[in-house]
Amino acid sequence: MAAHKKESATRMSSEAIEATYELYRARLRAFFHHNARRQGIVDDLMQVLFLRLLRYRPPAVLQSPLKYLYRVAWRVVNDDNRTTRREQAHEVSCPTPELALLADEFNQQWQQEEGGDSLAQEEFERVLGQLPPVCQAVLIMQCRDGHSYKEIGERLGVSVHTVKGYASRALNHFRKHYDIRNTEG
Repeated sequence: MAAHKKESATRMSSEAIEATYELYRARLRAFFHHNARRQGIVDDLMQVLFLRLLRYRPPAVLQSPLKYLYRVAWRVVNDDNRTTRREQAHEVSCPTPELALLADEFNQQWQQEEGGDSLAQEEFERVLGQLPPVCQAVLIMQCRDGHSYKEIGERLGVSVHTVKGYASRALNHFRKHYDIRNTEG
């Protein structure tokens, strides 16, 4: 009987949180817009917030669902800002056309040796295999299939900014592997 009462209280609290989320959705968007280091990821942060609210239910009835909602939102934005700072510290930009030219250059060097073409392909596949699957997919859809960030985002169900992050991570991985220096400003 006590377990049923506790479960009922948690369910009521969860319903209150979801209702509060819907009620304050515009304010939460403004909160993320104001506090996120990366602009344009508000939709992603809203999605992460809602998923966290669904996954991690509070253990008891909350006195203030709005405070709880903002506490979780603050953790979401801080987690993203920390990740952004870490990625920016290691990020080296490489435009896709530049990467294509460098890839052609490396392929030509490999092809000069006997069997170089297959070695270059094996090396490329090995380096590609070191990336997370989502980064591999983004790189292949962008470079091989010629899809735009928007098309890739729609296909994967993520924002354009998230796709750019995956593409940047993949390109930086290849730049580091082939020891390509940044030639821009």
